[in-house]
Amino acid sequence: MEYTLVSGRQQLLAVLEQANRIASMTSLEDLLNQMLELMIDVSGGDAGTLYLLDKEAGELVFKVVKGEKGSQGLVGQRIKQDQGIVGVSIQSISPIVIDDLAGDPRWYWEISPEETAQLKNAITLPLLLQGKPIGAVQIFNFARAELEILQLLGNRMASEVDKVLLLEKAQRSNQRLQKLVSIIGQIGATLDRDNLLSLLTENANQLLEAERSTAMLVNPLNEEMMLFSAPPSSQAKDDANGLEPETPQELQTHSFIAHSTAAVPLRARPISVGRERNTRDERVIGNLMVLNKKSGAFDSEDRQLLEILASQASTVLQIAQLYTDADQLFLDFIKVLAGAIDAKDPYTRGHSQRVSDISVAIAQQLGMSSDAIHDVRIGSLLHDIGKIGVPDTIITKPDQLTEAEFEIMKKHPAIGQRIMLPVHLLQNALPAIAEHHERLDGKGYPFGLHKDQISPIGKIVAVADVFDAMTTDRPYRKSMDIEAVFDHLYDNIDKLYDGDCVQALIKSYGA
Repeated sequence: MEYTLVSGRQQLLAVLEQANRIASMTSLEDLLNQMLELMIDVSGGDAGTLYLLDKEAGELVFKVVKGEKGSQGLVGQRIKQDQGIVGVSIQSISPIVIDDLAGDPRWYWEISPEETAQLKNAITLPLLLQGKPIGAVQIFNFARAELEILQLLGNRMASEVDKVLLLEKAQRSNQRLQKLVSIIGQIGATLDRDNLLSLLTENANQLLEAERSTAMLVNPLNEEMMLFSAPPSSQAKDDANGLEPETPQELQTHSFIAHSTAAVPLRARPISVGRERNTRDERVIGNLMVLNKKSGAFDSEDRQLLEILASQASTVLQIAQLYTDADQLFLDFIKVLAGAIDAKDPYTRGHSQRVSDISVAIAQQLGMSSDAIHDVRIGSLLHDIGKIGVPDTIITKPDQLTEAEFEIMKKHPAIGQRIMLPVHLLQNALPAIAEHHERLDGKGYPFGLHKDQISPIGKIVAVADVFDAMTTDRPYRKSMDIEAVFDHLYDNIDKLYDGDCVQALIKSYGA
């Protein structure tokens, strides 16, 4: 567009007409670009810069740069709002005209002299909305210092810029709220504490556009703080299962400098479970902190979103802890029950725990899911629970069992299945109890199942049970060498034992 100098009235009308056209734009980028171009034309300049004021950070942000060779890299950069000529203009709320930039040292706060040697003079004026600055414009190599028209145009455009900024802020806030709802759904879908904290810190990074976020929890055993963090890189630095206490100051030891933060507490609120009972008052169990916003400073909206996220995460953390405590209580009870069965015979003491450990190792080698591995762990711990129904004289007999005694002993898998059948939580673990003495050739007991009739968990515990029995001393024989046991298992693949389970056992021992 060419600007032709005409009479003052015609000039003003032409500028306002063009300004009205630009004012109809709803894209902030288009609005700022066209606005700066018009102001450059009005003054007969050949370059210009437009800044917007970030009030929260107290900084001016380069939004548009025109006509300066190699200066597009400035877009997005920031300077303090009181620096240089533009800072003086913002502080004084008045235009500044400099006829010789080389003679004014204030200029070099904005751009280095090497990059701007072609710039000879400048007009700097604030963009005012109701008398308060929201940004500034600089025009270089001007031919006409049309300050009244430029300031009128700047003020006219300031109101439109403010409207677009408010619209974009509303749209951005809506998008962030939608993101927050999605995050809350994700963290509410897990009861695993470490997974929950990983989701919390990673999503806090994204939601608040931070370089890093951390969650600190109070260790209830020693009152020390445990740190879980989402580092600047995509690869997690910390193993949440075994973290040493770390303080925010220690973050700097990992080549990370925290220059801005926002933090909120994680509060544990009373939760009533079952019948009414006395509950403790709300207490702080940790905190959630984000560090170094990628653009600008953390504002009030950031803190509000962080508080909502922390509040939801605290509730889920409490529920997760209740679930973990209940699960641990259940597992401890199972271990005590299994230990009580093993204690009936001094030669089998610890047998159930060892079979469980071996079974879990096999399941892990087979790539089973965490839920399936949990069933393997519980079922293998209880695999001999049916021995409750076998007379102690048979269980503790130091010699080989008679045929009649062995027939009684062979009933213990079915007895165990019958005992545990009413327990709803153990339904998936029952095959370990009922099938650990079945054989692929159908000659096992108590049901004589063949190959695919035997469940995966039954095949796993069968291998683990035989391995532990053969590698431990019994009253009627000494333990066998591990290599000899491996040979026995390998020689009986597809006859007695499942081949995948045997191979997984061998791999788990590194053999």
